[in-house]
Amino acid sequence: MSSKLQEMLNGQIEVPMIIDGEEVRNGNLADIRCPHNHQHVLGKYHQADGEYAIKAIDAAQKAKKQWGQMPWESRAVVLLKAAELLAGKYRQTLNAATMLNTSKTPHQAEIDAACELIDFWRFNPHFMEEVYGDQPMSSPGILNYMEHRPLDGYVLAITPFNFASIAGNLPTAPALMGNTVVWKPASAAGNFYVNDKPTGAVVAQQPFGGTRASGTNDKAGSWLNLERWVSPRAIKETFLPPRNFRYPYMAE
Repeated sequence: MSSKLQEMLNGQIEVPMIIDGEEVRNGNLADIRCPHNHQHVLGKYHQADGEYAIKAIDAAQKAKKQWGQMPWESRAVVLLKAAELLAGKYRQTLNAATMLNTSKTPHQAEIDAACELIDFWRFNPHFMEEVYGDQPMSSPGILNYMEHRPLDGYVLAITPFNFASIAGNLPTAPALMGNTVVWKPASAAGNFYVNDKPTGAVVAQQPFGGTRASGTNDKAGSWLNLERWVSPRAIKETFLPPRNFRYPYMAE
């Protein structure tokens, strides 16, 4: 962690917008500064305006059909792989960015960023399996089942600057359930490392999250959190067609 901290302090990062898989730089730059040392500039980020917001929304709509129809196991694999990368190769990158961008101690960064986000990305596929596996009973000749469709439109995720794990989780839970997401992160480089490194995420294609579900262990979320990102409907299929359509009082 010390070497990664020094690397970030000695250099400056330029954070682009990522729209439809492409890095977008419009030259409208703003500084990224340490909250505990306003004189130190960590980097710069390109500020989006309405034009780029519309482009991001269009990209989300374009990717929606393909992403939503992908088998849920394939979407889960993306998140589980991101968790493994964050648990190893990119752990100290996120921790160091969290310390510099939100003035956390090493202990706070480890539990608030890496540990908790790894939990989110590992628990949410498990909870997704619970959502899809909770099916009604059927009877001979009748099949009852629940279908969980992604929401119509897209999900807009506006994440806070002071909680790195929420910044990673808020866009990813809706995407895990088949939605496309437009992510508007806070102006802190830590959010960029979540998006660019472990997930390889791009706006509207593979960003993924949950709302108001914070903490580790039993607080890492639940199937109720993921349920809000789908539109469930009950379906009944009858394999033995009725032979008599008359009502009793019409017997005469």
